[in-house]
Amino acid sequence: MDMSHLKTSHTVSAFDDEIVDIAVAINTMCDAATRALDASIDALVHGDEEDAQRLIQADLHLDELESDLEKKVMRSIALRAPVADDLRYLVMAIRIGAMLERSGDHAKNMAKRVGMVDLTNAAPLMHKLREMTRLGTSMLGQSVDCFNRSEASLATVVRDRDAQLNRHFDEFTEMVSAAMRDDPGFVDTGVQLLFISKQLERVGDYAKNIAGSAHYIITGEHL
Repeated sequence: MDMSHLKTSHTVSAFDDEIVDIAVAINTMCDAATRALDASIDALVHGDEEDAQRLIQADLHLDELESDLEKKVMRSIALRAPVADDLRYLVMAIRIGAMLERSGDHAKNMAKRVGMVDLTNAAPLMHKLREMTRLGTSMLGQSVDCFNRSEASLATVVRDRDAQLNRHFDEFTEMVSAAMRDDPGFVDTGVQLLFISKQLERVGDYAKNIAGSAHYIITGEHL
């Protein structure tokens, strides 16, 4: 993540350092969540159950990152007694971290379904899920970029892309439903695929909410 646009201008330089440290933590969480989502769809497409188990265990690291972020924020609040813009930044930082952690949970949930999906003749559906994953991870990155750059206009872009992801979700639901109607033997796999697609739709919601939090930090107004 590019953090070169991050602005710090406090009279107490230690507070500037804390703000940067918090931003680094958020970017680290975003990188971990997007990697987990990409790896989960890879494990699903290839039916790699060993990789899936590693991903499930790796989610604990993202949980730890969220806990560390919360400690950093609470320490700054306790030491600096921030008001106005600074307090808004710190409170929203905790919220952003929570949504990144939940995005990682959705990657874990996807990994848990590896081995439950019959990949026979499922190539078009896998392609659609991969397309949804790419869009969701891109939105997460863009929402944190909005936070890094303090560019409120990026929040609107992410919001509009969430509508695009929702359309993909609706299309995928129809594709799976049609396959289940045509082949009753596909029902079990179809149910799993619908669950997975819902995880990706929720990632888009979190990306939109992160962008909304960044917008609130920047402007003091809700998106």
